[in-house]
Amino acid sequence: MIEEKLSSTRISEPLRFIDNTLGLEVVQLLPGHCYVSAKDEMLSTVLGSCVSICLYDRLLKAGGMNHYLLPVGKEELSGTVDATRYGNHAIAQLIQSLEQLGSRTHSMEAMVFGGGTMFNSEQDVGRRNVEFAWSCLEKHHISIGSHDVGYPFSRKIRFNPVTGKAMIKRLPTLQKIEPGTLDTLAENDASWRLCG
Repeated sequence: MIEEKLSSTRISEPLRFIDNTLGLEVVQLLPGHCYVSAKDEMLSTVLGSCVSICLYDRLLKAGGMNHYLLPVGKEELSGTVDATRYGNHAIAQLIQSLEQLGSRTHSMEAMVFGGGTMFNSEQDVGRRNVEFAWSCLEKHHISIGSHDVGYPFSRKIRFNPVTGKAMIKRLPTLQKIEPGTLDTLAENDASWRLCG
């Protein structure tokens, strides 16, 4: 029954492949994708200034991921393929898709990733994307469990919607980083680490 509901929650069908190391099917999300699942599979995406929110319902053992490029898109985009390229539509779609499976926002927990400072620009799209994620999740009373945002890194994210565990790998940057300006993750550490 859950599988029947899931088929209607996909905006567009993402790429899939088998990761023999993990022994799982990997669902690769591209910008503008939103995907929920109650299957033991790995959701994956790569982020620069974009943001990805992973939502997990510990009671339902289901979760989902989105990948948006900019914080806010016009309301008339709602329901179109381009809508979920924007945070306001992507977050609403992710929440609604989990609710269609029987979840409620009080049992959802979020993880927020991305929002890297990829270019020296006054507009700092990454920061704006992250700030929008915080405010939108707060508005929906969804707690944020863990996060890895900001800094001049691209990130690869993997999220298991059944366990609620995420792995993150910061990818090497070409920008000069002042020593001591980063958090506990080592400056040049490009290994996977567990979140959630």
